Amino acid sequence: MKLTGNTILITGAGSGIGLALGEEFVKLDNRVIVAARSPEKLKVAKSKGLETLKADLCEAGSIQTLSRKVTQEFPKTNVLIHNAAICKLEDLVQGSSPAVQEEMIATNLLGPMRLNDALLPHLLKQPSATIIILTSGLGFVPSAFYPTYSATKAALDGLTRSLARELGPRQIRVNSVAPGYFDSDMVSDMAEEQKRRIARRTPLGRLARIDDVANAVHFLTSDQASFITGQTLVVDGGITC
Repeated sequence: MKLTGNTILITGAGSGIGLALGEEFVKLDNRVIVAARSPEKLKVAKSKGLETLKADLCEAGSIQTLSRKVTQEFPKTNVLIHNAAICKLEDLVQGSSPAVQEEMIATNLLGPMRLNDALLPHLLKQPSATIIILTSGLGFVPSAFYPTYSATKAALDGLTRSLARELGPRQIRVNSVAPGYFDSDMVSDMAEEQKRRIARRTPLGRLARIDDVANAVHFLTSDQASFITGQTLVVDGGITC
């Protein structure tokens, strides 16, 4: 698959990695559709030359509506990038919140599974297609403070390998990218000293930048990765070694 001339759907791309990916793919002469639930973030994405669709990946009905709009309005869609996720701090000792856990599972895990199911018949008709799933280094080394989030990301790595085995004979590649700590909502809430501690624990001596993650996604989408499927590319500076 070439890095130009694709039609790419990115979920949760109203900000952060998703928005950065969308901007870079547009510069490479691709058509990019951003799916997010925040009207404000969609407005920002639209101002940067991205197509936008409102969707809540936590809701099964919203996913079906998104799939229908994508196939009708953007029939050449051949790249699906699962980026939408929510991450909430938990203190299980003080008492878990089933509602919070269910929301994270629905968005982070069931959302990609449902969207795959809905769009797969369409992707199978394309001359070439690929699926990229954004997971997390916490799927390999879980955090005591984010148990449900860590669990959903570990499950996505398993989903990646399963899908790759099933879809490989149909020439659809499926890979995932697992970022370490980078400029996200979770990290932005950390104290500066905590960020410095993480950087000191990282063999390469810093937190990830958004472009570090974007470059990994670009690689897995390109012809350079044409014989790579079922893999998780960890972009964390070595902190999970």
